[in-house]
Amino acid sequence: MTVSRGLVEAQGTRFAGIDPWLPAVVAPPDGDVITAALPDGTRVAGVVQHQVHDRTSAARLWSATEVWELTPLLGGAGAAGMDALLRAWRQWMDRAGAAERDSACVVTWPSRDAEAAQALLGHGLVPLSVIAVRRTSPAGVTRIPSAMARATPSRTPSPSPPTTLDSTRSGPSSAQVRPDTHNAAPIGPIGPIGPIGPIGARVGRTPPLAGALAARTTPPSGTFAIRRATPADLETVLTLALAELRYSALVGSTVDRPEAAELKRRTLAERLAAGGPAWLAERDGIAVALAECALVTSEPGNWTSTRLPTGRWGYVNCVSVLPGARGAGIGRHLMAYAHRELQRLGTVGSYLYYNPPNPLSSVFWPRQGYRPLWTVWEVRPAGALR
Repeated sequence: MTVSRGLVEAQGTRFAGIDPWLPAVVAPPDGDVITAALPDGTRVAGVVQHQVHDRTSAARLWSATEVWELTPLLGGAGAAGMDALLRAWRQWMDRAGAAERDSACVVTWPSRDAEAAQALLGHGLVPLSVIAVRRTSPAGVTRIPSAMARATPSRTPSPSPPTTLDSTRSGPSSAQVRPDTHNAAPIGPIGPIGPIGPIGARVGRTPPLAGALAARTTPPSGTFAIRRATPADLETVLTLALAELRYSALVGSTVDRPEAAELKRRTLAERLAAGGPAWLAERDGIAVALAECALVTSEPGNWTSTRLPTGRWGYVNCVSVLPGARGAGIGRHLMAYAHRELQRLGTVGSYLYYNPPNPLSSVFWPRQGYRPLWTVWEVRPAGALR
């Protein structure tokens, strides 16, 4: 599609004024073009990408099965431009035909553009997820906040070659994927045409575990060990990851589908076998917390560069702490350790997805130094777009 270079340049100037951490604005990906005019004659545009995820796609764990994603190109029009474009999108959706119930309309927009929020809310979209970022400290050292957490080298395999998941897809949700799909790991909101997965790091609640395990998560032990997860830990990692997923499904865009365990097992097995960065926190030999991460490169031309500044980034896909282990600082210590290790692997910072309605992650992640960069606005089903 051909889009006015003036709109791209004007939007880039506006974004730079809104948030200096936003990457450079580039022309939108291919898709169906929508245009709208403002009363003063100013024109805005957008590209709609339509995707239907296969039943075997892990993207369905954080996304509706059928997704329409709009990439707005408003130039400097601001809220008025967003409102006009969303009205045009609603009319376009009417012509596209009825959507299934398991469907969504999605817009990803800079979190600090408060003016646009009213237009998005007015058309029925809600801020279900944010992409939050944390820059590496200039000193080059991330310290574990307490000597309470100790790494256990004897149980940690020697560092395997960094597993870099580069997303080469051409657009988030056109390909928008979300954090769990892997061969390519990027950042987008819809499914594996794109990124890694959106709701990434949420602190999850675990369903009742076997009596012995549940009983052993509460002892008042003063220390715990952090070690690298290996393929032999698949079942433990899976249990903790599913706990996070089930809790997040209550308060965000995650979907706890019947095939969730099978999809998670497959993707986690692949990542652990590839030596992906994942750590377990253990107390008295029992794993009580998980931090499952990845390495992602943002470079000109790949999809990740539309969401993050250039460089190698650590992606925090899933953090889960058992209920009985909460309140002792285990999640905080685990993430301090993970941040240090990710920095050692040459990252410029780290990013993750969390759900603002989640009462745990919405408090935890800002305390770890993360702040919203992009907000993923959704309405489900897609037909509810106003």
